[in-house]
Amino acid sequence: MSDISIRSLVKKRHENLSIKEQCKLLGISNNAVYYRKKAENPENVKAMRAMESFYLDHPTSGARTMQQHLADLGMSFNLKRVRRLKRIDVYSRRIMSWKLSNTLDASESVEVLHDAVARFGHPGIINSDQGSQYTSGLWTEACGKEIKVSMDGRGRAKDNIWIERFWRTIKREYIYLNPCDNATELRKGIEWFMKYYNTERHHQGVDNEIPYRKYENNKNLIRTSNAA
Repeated sequence: MSDISIRSLVKKRHENLSIKEQCKLLGISNNAVYYRKKAENPENVKAMRAMESFYLDHPTSGARTMQQHLADLGMSFNLKRVRRLKRIDVYSRRIMSWKLSNTLDASESVEVLHDAVARFGHPGIINSDQGSQYTSGLWTEACGKEIKVSMDGRGRAKDNIWIERFWRTIKREYIYLNPCDNATELRKGIEWFMKYYNTERHHQGVDNEIPYRKYENNKNLIRTSNAA
């Protein structure tokens, strides 16, 4: 069980146990219950937005290049701060499920969601753009109460930047290099690339680890924590 899940077991108005007593039984500190992550300040949000936009066109950029880019935009950040902001990202980059479709029908997206949930469980939050399939009642119903829905919008620092990077990657590394004559051929090719991306390709955004390995290692850490 994750730290967040354990903290959620603490009841602030428990009939018999104080918060301190509950924390002791669960093996966590009192501070873990009261801690709330602070939102990034506006200056950092502005910098993250600029960094992510720059990174889409220059995916191999390191911290020093990014620091200079921010300086060109009138933002003076030291390297330590740039490195911290660069690490705000999704965890493993693993693609959990996918489907090739030539329509924007909501049922296609819901099918992919159901497949991912059936194999890996409910995510805490799911992000999407504001396409009609994601604003439909079918999609909202599929997410239910278990999944918090987040959508891209004006002024958001992170938006759907990670999947945009993936689209850039698959287009450059496979689709543009392997033109297909029909959907069957394209589907087989994408299936091969997805397997390669998840299980063989090292990802710079997660310290050059392989997404599948990064995801599995995290699951093992959680199992070890639960068994302890």
